[in-house]
Amino acid sequence: MESKIRKAFLIPNWTIEEISQAFSDWYLWLESHKVEKEGEVWRGKIPGSFWDATPANVIVDSNGEIHFIDREWRTKEDPLFFAVFVRSVYVTLTRLGTIAPSNGDKYCTIGQLVKDLVNNLAGTNLNNDDLRDLWDNYNVLDSDLGEISGRRKITWDEVSAQRLRYSPRFPSEWFEYLGKLTALSEENIKLQSHARSYTSEIEKLHSEIGRLNSEIELLNRNYSSILQSSSWQVTKPIRKLVNLIKQKKIKR
Repeated sequence: MESKIRKAFLIPNWTIEEISQAFSDWYLWLESHKVEKEGEVWRGKIPGSFWDATPANVIVDSNGEIHFIDREWRTKEDPLFFAVFVRSVYVTLTRLGTIAPSNGDKYCTIGQLVKDLVNNLAGTNLNNDDLRDLWDNYNVLDSDLGEISGRRKITWDEVSAQRLRYSPRFPSEWFEYLGKLTALSEENIKLQSHARSYTSEIEKLHSEIGRLNSEIELLNRNYSSILQSSSWQVTKPIRKLVNLIKQKKIKR
């Protein structure tokens, strides 16, 4: 889903409405996993397994089905839904690199864009203090998780001051090229996901083949044991007699 967002940012004079639309499929998918919806609308939580459910880790296959990949991080305590939401939007924006200028050059900092995106998508009216609380919630759980142990945690004020990187000097063909490159990158992610799926299936089949081979080997050993047993040898004349009787019945 990150590819769709990147494309929106590569169109010169983009608006917050257009960027919100690019984020909307991912947001609606994330919101569908929200729990504890009672109370203040932005105080609901989401399962800890969705800690790293950024747009880069969510892909849509050829059938339109959504898949959450690279799920190695999870928190023991369910985080605030909006803490994950804000963090994911921030991570996505920092991954964009150089983007096309916004309409009227309205957005200069990541903080302002994050705030407007969150409020536009969720229909809320969160201010900087609310976002600071959500970011603190993210930092606390991230410290417990140990995901980036040893790296200094940045504050919301630092996040809010980070500047967007865009240049109006680049020609439109450059942005078109970046859009194609982004689409190829997302296709590569999908193919890698399919490859991991096929590898897992092959491993299961190899395991099943091994189990069946072990079962065949056991049956062969049991059969050999029967042939070599004294009871089998003792009853050999009886079996011959029974076979002769059967043959005579068939001839009749």
